[in-house]
Amino acid sequence: MPAQYSVEGRGTEAESVRPLAEGKACHYYDQKYRALNASHTVFNYAAYFLTRKYPPSGAADMLRRKCIVADEAHEIEDQLIDMVGMDIYRSHLSDVNLSMSSYATDDIDGIKRMVEAAADAYHREVRDLEDAHGGSMAPAVAERVARFRRRRDDLDAIFHEIDRAPENMVVQRGEGGGVSLKPLEVGAHAQRYFDAPCQLYMSATVHRDVFCSTMGLEASECAFIEIERSPFPPQSREVRFADVRRLSARSSEDDYAAVYSEAARILAAHAGEKGLVLTSRKDQCDALAAHVRSEAGEAAAARLKIVHNDTGEERERTLAAHARDGGPSVLVSPSLWYGVDLKGDLSRFQVIIKAPYLSLGDRRTRAKMERSDAWYKYASLTKLLQGMGRSVRDSDDHAVTYVLDAGARSLIGAMRKYVPSSYRDVLGDALR
Repeated sequence: MPAQYSVEGRGTEAESVRPLAEGKACHYYDQKYRALNASHTVFNYAAYFLTRKYPPSGAADMLRRKCIVADEAHEIEDQLIDMVGMDIYRSHLSDVNLSMSSYATDDIDGIKRMVEAAADAYHREVRDLEDAHGGSMAPAVAERVARFRRRRDDLDAIFHEIDRAPENMVVQRGEGGGVSLKPLEVGAHAQRYFDAPCQLYMSATVHRDVFCSTMGLEASECAFIEIERSPFPPQSREVRFADVRRLSARSSEDDYAAVYSEAARILAAHAGEKGLVLTSRKDQCDALAAHVRSEAGEAAAARLKIVHNDTGEERERTLAAHARDGGPSVLVSPSLWYGVDLKGDLSRFQVIIKAPYLSLGDRRTRAKMERSDAWYKYASLTKLLQGMGRSVRDSDDHAVTYVLDAGARSLIGAMRKYVPSSYRDVLGDALR
């Protein structure tokens, strides 16, 4: 239990958290409870949201801190969507003898009726199991009750969200014939998770007005501190706009072939260096590799380490292999635009194949774009600027970025008022 720990030197550099009783504890829970008792704790977003949503017994107040420091603040909206959105599978209903086919799942009112019926059914199941077994539940029964409680609570939350603001819920087909429910705006959810009196958000690419609107914050109550010039010299993070072709969903094979040929030329020019190629889709990675193989041979294609990010483990394995590789390996991926630290010789050049417009195959993204085209372009701009920063990580580092899609220049120009000051010295006439 979280309370069974003592804290010495709280709030000092010598702070120490120890269990009150010696014994062999599960390492995971021991570390988790030490973190909950400590005066300061480092979480990734997924772990923080999960712990706040499902706090261990007696630990809810331990996570209400005087200050929250949130790094990579541009990622909060996506991380929140992953936490507060909900996938309802057919098995969720069949576990309580309901059928999804009995409800109109393409209609928000039908979804609401289904969610209400499922929540009520889980309420009854939990009550009946508790009445039948009392305080002497077998482990399997206790696990079932805990699982049903979580589903009940999730369904209750979704029902109240739909009831409160049905126009804020986006419904799309999920896996296995299920449905996925996501809120269009996340400000109300952000306020529940980020509730400390002092909140510090850090990112190189957030815009004050957009960020405050997303997070449900009053801009007049926030101080925005912008670094006017990057501490990294512009000659160390040069950006070259090649403008090979303007790529879009309507682009021809010839357009992409021209872009891949230019990418192959750049790879050859940096034959002795590690680098990074950022794409917007998985198939572009494979197409580039095939093009390089055709134009420059198998040895040139063998440099490419494709990261599709199907699983977190695959991504970490490929990044580790890239770091260990003594040769000029090159990462190729649609998923390394954020949160990757390729400092020093891990990357001396970057190639951006296509402007990373968000996929409109995601119904929530499409709905937000239809509500605000500026939001859609801003989110795409943020992703582009984040990608440009993957390879220069300190003032002594250096790398050159090649942008091949002419659409990237247009995106930057159209959204120039949202471009942070610290990027302006390397974007040149793209800001016109």
